[in-house]
Amino acid sequence: MGCSKNGFFQIHIFAPLKSHQVLINKKTKKMVFDLEMIKRFYASLPAKVEAARALVGRPLTLTEKILYAHLSGENPGSPYERGNSYVDFN
Repeated sequence: MGCSKNGFFQIHIFAPLKSHQVLINKKTKKMVFDLEMIKRFYASLPAKVEAARALVGRPLTLTEKILYAHLSGENPGSPYERGNSYVDFN
């Protein structure tokens, strides 16, 4: 973490295969988010939930909606089994 010339602290958060940069304003101590990334995620959410619902073949719980929406990669060919499946998340 270091301070840049424009008065923001830079923090690099490393996730598998991705690097996201979070900026914190030095004076206000508030985070500056990548709003476009957040908008893209929420725009894609209904399609991800619908694909998971079709895969499972029943309505999803809130937990399932959240977990299927955060899968790393695309939806699997078959539903995950509790206690047996290994899953990668973003």
